[in-house]
Formats: sequence, C-alpha cells, structure tokens
Amino acid sequence: MIKFMRNVISVALLAFLMAPPAYAANSSSREIRDQLGEFMGIFLTVPNRRHAKERVVVRGNQRSGYIADIWHWRSLSKRNSAEEKCHAYTWLLAGRGLYGKGAGEAFDRFPGLKEINLRFFDVQTGTKLGKKKGEVLPTEKIIPYARVGVSKRSFQRKKTSEEQLEKSLQGRRCSSVGAKYVDKNWFNNAYLGSRK
Repeated sequence: MIKFMRNVISVALLAFLMAPPAYAANSSSREIRDQLGEFMGIFLTVPNRRHAKERVVVRGNQRSGYIADIWHWRSLSKRNSAEEKCHAYTWLLAGRGLYGKGAGEAFDRFPGLKEINLRFFDVQTGTKLGKKKGEVLPTEKIIPYARVGVSKRSFQRKKTSEEQLEKSLQGRRCSSVGAKYVDKNWFNNAYLGSRK
C-alpha cells in the first residue's frame, strides 16, 4: 500500500512539473506586461539590454479587460519602408520568427486581454552643448512611425486559422492582407519615405 501511494504521488508530481505553464482565466496586467512581448517573439533581447522605451504597457482592469501596447525600436537606417509595414502586420497577427505567436494565440493565452497594439519607433541621436565649458551631452529623439492594433472581438469574428493567416501575410500582398485584419493602423509615411 505504501509503495502504491508513493507511485501515485510520484506520478502526480511528475505531471505537475511537466505541465505547461497555467495562466489563470483572469490574467493580471503584470502577467501580460511581463510575458506578452516574449510570447509573441517581439523582444529577442533580455530586458536590461533593451532601450528604455522598449516595453509592454498595459492599461485597463480585470473587469473591463486589458489593452497592451508593445513598444519596439526598429531603426530605419538600412530598412525598406514597405517591408517595415509588412513586419508590423506580420508580427502582430502571426508573431515574430519561428517561435513567436500571433494575436489569436495571445488572446487565448491571456484571456483578460482585449486589445493588442504594436508600436514601432526609431531613435535619432545627436549631441548638444552642456552648461559647463566644453561639455557635450548626448541627445535622443524618439520618433514613432508605425502603430497597428487588433481587438480580441474583431479578430475572433474574422475566423481564420493561424496557418492560413501566416501564409497570406507572405509575399507582395502582405500590407493589403494585414490591413484587413487590424482595427488600427497608422504609419508616419513622411518619416518612412525620408528614410529610403
């Protein structure tokens, strides 16, 4: 009998340890803030290696739902502006890279999440004269250039499989397909055009 109980406890403990992380049906703003960027594959570096503005900002509450804004620095110095628009749609809807998950899976993983916004920004650096003689100080100017967002309600209404959506976001039609699935899209075309 004791041997049987030991085996039952061992199996239960093993099942508990091997189970995927459980997320409560009422995911908190802290869980969303700490895990959403990595879940979608947006951030590839550890937090202390990111720019101070690269972060997930969560607004709202448990009762009304949470809105997450993911801020990500994408330098445009050597990038194509059309590709940046496509990246914004793809990263939001299908996730970044092989391991990133899209908005649909994020809404499933974090049930309290009602909207996700992905915001790209660039940083212009320079210098200015300080108050002391001969002092030169660094400057930074944050320039937001893309914002795409999707709500849980509208995304679930469009009923499409993750695989089908990911395939349709590849190729030349990426921007037109992506625009159909998002609720919010804004691009600073003047800045994007000036960076060619």
